[in-house]
Amino acid sequence: MLNFIINFYIIKNTNPDIKSTNILITGDSHTYNGISPYKFKSAQNISQLAESYVLSYWKLKKIFSFAKPDTLIIAFAPHNISELDDVRFASSSWANVMFTRSYMIQEFKYLNSVRVDYKKLSFVYFKNMCLLPKKHHNNYIGEYAPSSVNRIGNFDKTIASHYGNGSYKFSKTSMQYLDSILNLCKKKGIKLILVNTPVHKNYYNSIPEKFKKKYRQEAERLKKQGAIVIDMSNLVLPDEYYVDDDHLNTKGANYYTNTLVEYLKNK
Repeated sequence: MLNFIINFYIIKNTNPDIKSTNILITGDSHTYNGISPYKFKSAQNISQLAESYVLSYWKLKKIFSFAKPDTLIIAFAPHNISELDDVRFASSSWANVMFTRSYMIQEFKYLNSVRVDYKKLSFVYFKNMCLLPKKHHNNYIGEYAPSSVNRIGNFDKTIASHYGNGSYKFSKTSMQYLDSILNLCKKKGIKLILVNTPVHKNYYNSIPEKFKKKYRQEAERLKKQGAIVIDMSNLVLPDEYYVDDDHLNTKGANYYTNTLVEYLKNK
């Protein structure tokens, strides 16, 4: 109980390491690998692998309570609106990761439409809050992760993972929480920019057509609500610019980020 009180106090009275910056970048592995904050005058990338819009909303709600960038850049691609992220809260391989990142900011009581492994959540919460005092509880803050890896050719496995071999439907939860992020940005006076980073043509051509269509519909709807949507997913880049079929390596990230910066100068 004493450890819980100490950790609860630390969470409530300390803020994550967010720099005083004009641009905040978040999202999943596509922005984690693909957008270099160093190409902007003032930016910080806090993306994480497999970050869902649920986690993005929770952490932005926390961050915007004490920091106010003028622009938020967040990943937005067809796989972000599949049920991929929904199943991770009950997945044997992902649930522990999701809960370790979110136990200090979670609002699962409002997440009724997604199956959650509450037993594992309770274990993660107890381990982090009750065993020992912890100085830092900011596991939800990510970074930019440049990579020199280049291994094109695994697009079929990635497509199967992102779309459940055709079994995944559209995620109402992801779209609702993306709307919540948009509304949060409006409330705070922050410009929201949704970006679809370049992917290899093998991956792009294998995305189920129904998800491409739904993505375009959502993009148009979000534009009408005030978001800026920048889709460079089919930008033609050399194979050597990719970590794999849907992630940019350092060469690709530098090229793409420079292109994005130039594009945003006119926005």
